[in-house]
Amino acid sequence: MNTEDNNMAIEKPVCPQYFTADFWRKLIAYFGEDISIIQDNWYWKEFAEYFPHLKEKIEKYFEEAQTGDPAWAAYLMHKYYGSSREWAEKIIENTQIGNPAWAAVEMYKYCGSSREWTEKIIENAKTGDSSWAAYFMHKFWGFSREWAEKVIENAKTGDSAGVAYLMHRYAGSSKEWAEKVIENDKIGDAAWAAYNMCKYCGSSREWAEKVIENATIGDIFSAAYYMHKYCGSSKEWAVKVIKKIKFNKG
Repeated sequence: MNTEDNNMAIEKPVCPQYFTADFWRKLIAYFGEDISIIQDNWYWKEFAEYFPHLKEKIEKYFEEAQTGDPAWAAYLMHKYYGSSREWAEKIIENTQIGNPAWAAVEMYKYCGSSREWTEKIIENAKTGDSSWAAYFMHKFWGFSREWAEKVIENAKTGDSAGVAYLMHRYAGSSKEWAEKVIENDKIGDAAWAAYNMCKYCGSSREWAEKVIENATIGDIFSAAYYMHKYCGSSKEWAVKVIKKIKFNKG
């Protein structure tokens, strides 16, 4: 059976978030190759070693992917399959799914991508966790704190509240800045971040309670419970918050 006929017989696999051996079996079979040699513990290195002639087809597959994490795949294709850095960077730049910010981090750390390119990808990421990427690059790779704070303030996905807490506790950002980010956060776990700020960073109990009361997502239950257990919040307050969660959930 030739590749064209095989493609008609075997369904093209959907690009996943995590690239398991099972996914690779489906992809390699889709390209008409023998998959009997594939082992469950194979990683990208092994597939590149045994199927190097499929590189262009695999690149095209990830270029066309509309699901999963093609940005992460592009980084690994460059690292293990020998795809060009320019190709990987283009995939990461153009993807609207997955976690392009973290793929950019790895490209900077291990593959020679520029700081300017990495900053741009993290700043513009619409999916994944750009806040965490910004924190990591500031704390461990010397990107400026001001840049990281701006990324976290403007993040549209991820846990900007949780990262703001980490920026204050471990990376030199002010308590006032972290509290403001947590108060305004609508995408992460502001309640848990507020509890951590109260317990470990000297934020007032009243401030943390207000943030937790106003939170609509995240682990509000645990934040209220631990505020009572470790931060002096009243049992009545914690019960009230927890009952409100249960009521809102129906």
